[in-house]
Amino acid sequence: MVLLITILLFQSLAANVAPPSEEELLARGLQLEQAGQYEQALEVWARGRTTLETPSLALGRAYIRLATQEQLDRHYQLGSIMYFWGYRPGRWMPTPRPLKKRWRCWPRWRALAGLVEPE
Repeated sequence: MVLLITILLFQSLAANVAPPSEEELLARGLQLEQAGQYEQALEVWARGRTTLETPSLALGRAYIRLATQEQLDRHYQLGSIMYFWGYRPGRWMPTPRPLKKRWRCWPRWRALAGLVEPE
C-alpha cells in the first residue's frame, strides 16, 4: 500500500514538471558538445522532436551540423529528418528560393543516409 502511494505521488510530481523549451534543449546540447560529448548532445536535440509542440529549425540545424562536423555517419539519416522537420508549417517557413536550393541537394542527403543508391 505504501509503495502504491509512493508511486502515485511520484507520478503526480512528474506530471507537474514542464518539458524543456527549445532554448533549454539547444543550450544543453551545446554544453555537451563543448564538453566533447557529441552523442549525448545529439540525443538531447533529438528529444526535441517528441517534446516540443512546434518544429525547431534551430535544433535541426544544430543536429545536422554536429553530425556532419564530427562525421557521425550513423546520425546522418536522423539529421536529415531533424533538419527538414524544422521547416514544417506552424513554425517559420523560408522563402521558396532558398528552400528550392536546399531540396536540390536532398538526393545527396538521401544517398548519404543510405536511403537510396548514389547517382
